[in-house]
Amino acid sequence: MRQYAHTTLAFLAWTFLSSGSCTREVKPDDMSAEAHHERAQKEEQGAQKETQIARSESPNESMHTVAVPDQYLGQTTQDPKTMHLIRARYLEEHAREHERAAAELEKFEDKECQKLPASKRAACPMLGPIVETKDIDGGVRVRYRDGTDVQAMLPLIRCHYAYARAHGFQDNHNCPLYVRGEGFRAASEPNAFEIVSQDVKDSNTVAKIRKRVRVGSTSEANR
Repeated sequence: MRQYAHTTLAFLAWTFLSSGSCTREVKPDDMSAEAHHERAQKEEQGAQKETQIARSESPNESMHTVAVPDQYLGQTTQDPKTMHLIRARYLEEHAREHERAAAELEKFEDKECQKLPASKRAACPMLGPIVETKDIDGGVRVRYRDGTDVQAMLPLIRCHYAYARAHGFQDNHNCPLYVRGEGFRAASEPNAFEIVSQDVKDSNTVAKIRKRVRVGSTSEANR
């Protein structure tokens, strides 16, 4: 009897893992908004399938009580029909989490890009008349030639980052604005702003920012 319970639990755990579902919270930056929508659709289809299976199941009085390995820990069932319904509910909630994540990404892009048409958001607006780049703690300081309105540039730069975030940072792998986890701020000196990692201890992100800024500024200078 104990062996049967262990076998059932192992089977349930395997089905959750093989379906790509998990109990951790879905985060917006896990993927693009489009991918979140696609995953939500897949989870909804899975929920519908589980519900259909539950409707076709007949109660099995000889089935031993088993625990369900998801956020409903503590619930048990003696009926395979109930097991499928619980799983359907889990998938439905997981789908809603993906839809919420997609909505957050899309809302962030719309907010940051109010003045820029969607057709122009994918381009990398960065590096124009740069005269100096300097490594700082957490990233890079970029200085433009005199007369450049850096304050006017920052909203545009934040818009392109919002677009990159909503699209999973997939479209432009060389642009300094397509680095996950970076932030932008005006510098204390005139005509300059800073691109820094939101986590200054994340050395990989810092190195990626510095590399892309150097490559981008060199390319602009050679035009």
